[in-house]
Amino acid sequence: TLHHAGGKEKGDGAFQGKQPLELEHLIGYTSKYLNSVKFHTHEKDTVVYTIGMVLAIADLKNPHKQRFLRGHDSPVCCFDISPCGKMVASGQEG
Repeated sequence: TLHHAGGKEKGDGAFQGKQPLELEHLIGYTSKYLNSVKFHTHEKDTVVYTIGMVLAIADLKNPHKQRFLRGHDSPVCCFDISPCGKMVASGQEG
């Protein structure tokens, strides 16, 4: 399981007083930045990639199995996965 170290938590300013949408599935990819798609360091069939303000974690064997790391209020411009594979850190524009 990955833990997100970037962006704002749900209770912070970006979501305060608002009910965030529940994501079921995303299709797309933001290719504006280099290295915006990476294979997971320990899960060989898992990729992590950016879609606007969201990091998506997808299983290549099952296209319907996705997890989302939300919390940014601007597009994600960089991220990295820890060597142990348990954390991901991300940054945003601005």
